Amino acid sequence: MHHMTRVLSILTQVLLGGILMFTQAAAAPRNVDLPDYASRPGQMVDVGGYRLNLYCMGRGAPTVVLLSGGGWGAVAWAELQPRIAKMTRVCSYDRAGMNFSDIGPIDRKPGQDLRDLTALLKNANIAFPVVLVGWSAGGMLARGYTNALPDNVAAIVTVDGSDFDYWDSPDESAWLPHALELFHNCQQQAVSGVFETDPKAFKDCSGYGNPLTIFPELHRTLERDLHNPAHYTQWLNELEHESDWAAELRESRRSYGQKPLVVLVAGDHFRPNPKFEQRPAPADISFVVHSYQILSLSNDSKMIVMPDTSHAIHYDRPDFVTDVIMNTVTKVRDSNNK
Repeated sequence: MHHMTRVLSILTQVLLGGILMFTQAAAAPRNVDLPDYASRPGQMVDVGGYRLNLYCMGRGAPTVVLLSGGGWGAVAWAELQPRIAKMTRVCSYDRAGMNFSDIGPIDRKPGQDLRDLTALLKNANIAFPVVLVGWSAGGMLARGYTNALPDNVAAIVTVDGSDFDYWDSPDESAWLPHALELFHNCQQQAVSGVFETDPKAFKDCSGYGNPLTIFPELHRTLERDLHNPAHYTQWLNELEHESDWAAELRESRRSYGQKPLVVLVAGDHFRPNPKFEQRPAPADISFVVHSYQILSLSNDSKMIVMPDTSHAIHYDRPDFVTDVIMNTVTKVRDSNNK
C-alpha cells in the first residue's frame, strides 16, 4: 500500500495541532475515493444556535466517536468510518466552520470545541459511554472531554494526537508567530476581496484552513463557502487562543483509572534528521516524551509506534488502525459482560 505522507504543508500541520514540524521530503499522496455519504451533509445537529454536521452509521455498542484534526472535519475518517461501521455504531462530525457545519461564533473562546462536542453528543442522543478516537488536535479534544465527563467515556484511542498541553519549552511554540502572520494575511485577503481576483491566493489560504488536498471534488463543492471572510477570522481566532486551550487542558488533567487508553505514534517521529546530526528533530523527541506522559494517565494503557507512517497514520495503515479501534471496542464489550 502506498503511503499518504505529508498531505499537508508544514503550516497546515500547525493548524492541526501545532506540534508536527516534519523535515523529510514529502512523498506523493495516494488516491483516496470520496465516499458518497461524505459528499453532502448528514444530520445537522443544533448545538446552541448553530448546527454541526454529523455522520453516524452502523449498529452496536459502544459507539465509536471519531474526532478529526483541527482543519479536516469528518472527511478525515473517510476510509475508516465505513470499515468500523461493519462492526459497531460509529460517528464523525465537522467542527464549527468546517466543511458542512455552520460557522458558529467567530470569536471562539478557549474550550469552545469541547463545549460543541458535549452539546453535539447530547443533542444527537448518542448512547454513552462512547469510545473516543482522536487524530492530531482531536487527541487533545478526546482528553478534554474525558477530563470533563469521565462517565461518558469507555475508552480512548489517540492517533498521533497533539500534545501542546504538555509543552514546557518556548522552542516548541517557535512556529506560532509565523503561523499567526500567515493566517492574519489570509483573513485580510478574504476581507478585502483578493480571493475574487487571485485564484492562487484563494487556493493557498483555503487549503491552510480546510486541507482537502486528496478530495478535490469536496473542495469544489465547498468553494463558495470558503470565500467567506468569517471562516478565516474564526481560524485565526482559534490559533490565537491555542495556548489558552492548552492551559485549560492542563488544569483539567486527571487520572483515567482503568479506562483503556491506546496511544498510536507515527514512526516518522523516530526518523533521523540530517539537520540534527542524524537524530530526530527536537520537536519529534518532545512529542515522543509527551506521548509517554499521556500514556501514564491510565492504568490500562499502551503505546504503539507504527513504523514508516506519517502523521496521517490512519491513511497510511487504515487496516491496522481499524483493528486497534475494534480491539478496544471488544475490550470494552468484554468488560461490560463480566
